[in-house]
Amino acid sequence: MSSRTLAAAREPGSPVAVLLPGAGYPVAAPLLAWSGAVLAARGWHVEAVTWSFDARSGEGDPVPLIEEEAVAARESARAAGAHGPCVVVAKSLGTLALPWALREGLTGAWLTPLSTDGAVRTALADAGPEHLVVAGDADPFWRPAGLVARADVATVPGADHGLTLGDDWRASLAAQSAVFERLDAWAAQFDA
Repeated sequence: MSSRTLAAAREPGSPVAVLLPGAGYPVAAPLLAWSGAVLAARGWHVEAVTWSFDARSGEGDPVPLIEEEAVAARESARAAGAHGPCVVVAKSLGTLALPWALREGLTGAWLTPLSTDGAVRTALADAGPEHLVVAGDADPFWRPAGLVARADVATVPGADHGLTLGDDWRASLAAQSAVFERLDAWAAQFDA
């Protein structure tokens, strides 16, 4: 397991965020880095996972390893003295943890979820309004047709799997800024 603390909780009861990266999208990439910064600014403990397996190899089922790494990151935060409610902030491959999070009673912000995966799709339908789902309508992994979701779903018009809008960096920056504002508002439900 490999995780590191990006921000320590201001108070022992502050919420804990476990950041789960994509296959080729590390926690230092914009969507997760800024999400971590938003939550750190709220006083949260932010624990960031780095995969210790080659998620892009396509060999075997990555779900058990993703779940194992998420559990270890949560335990690392607890060992550091962060005892508030735990949430997951996941991007792409990390959203394969959604079924596990529901089983554990954890809420999450699911950035560009892999709705093409059957287990993720079922979990998206089961996730309640306390969950945040953000996807681009030009993302080939986002297939909202037929998905009845109760979660708070934000669709970014024209955005791809990285929530970017082609080569228009200004529009991409504005769209992602709106996502971080939405994440900040979502996070307020966990503050004491």
